[in-house]
Amino acid sequence: MRGPRIQRLNSLAARLAAARRAVRARGLVATASVLLTCLATGCLVTGRIEFAEDNFPAILTAVTPGPFSRVTSNSDAFCSMSEDDDVKRMRFEVSVADVNEEDALEARVIVNGRRVDTPSVSAGGKVQRENLSVCIKHDDLADKCNYVVFAVSRRFKNSANILDVYEDGDLATESFFVLGLAADNAGADPEDCALAVSADAGVP
Repeated sequence: MRGPRIQRLNSLAARLAAARRAVRARGLVATASVLLTCLATGCLVTGRIEFAEDNFPAILTAVTPGPFSRVTSNSDAFCSMSEDDDVKRMRFEVSVADVNEEDALEARVIVNGRRVDTPSVSAGGKVQRENLSVCIKHDDLADKCNYVVFAVSRRFKNSANILDVYEDGDLATESFFVLGLAADNAGADPEDCALAVSADAGVP
């Protein structure tokens, strides 16, 4: 039945969107509060307003592929290491934004529960950072349903839990559900893959 499945996917997407809106709203409310206080008391703001006590998590948005996809049959040209490179890879990319402009950020990418090499996040100084791109080997996407997670924080812990961070709430994630190349997946749907993975592991 596609009806219940679509409802669950819509619910999942709505929860993720609501979380992002809440982060943006908290930042706007904090700014508005300071400005209203100044208007009421007649204070003069001559410098940049700082909110040292607040740290809002970054916002990650999928660029390529979409949240639900299949492993590509051919290697992404962006991922070719050389002209004679015959290892097939699939590119995953997210945009990174952080209202804490001066924060240095760390990134991690997890494929089916295993951490893979991850590029660094561009230095602070602006809200919109450079996009993060990772090329993942097809061999690492061999499961029937593959779960790829990008995660960003100011600082991760070196613990058994790959997504452990030092400050509660200081974690942003973006997830990709990717249907494998197995022959029995020919008639399957990436959304089915998402529901199967979510039921087993949950969505961070």
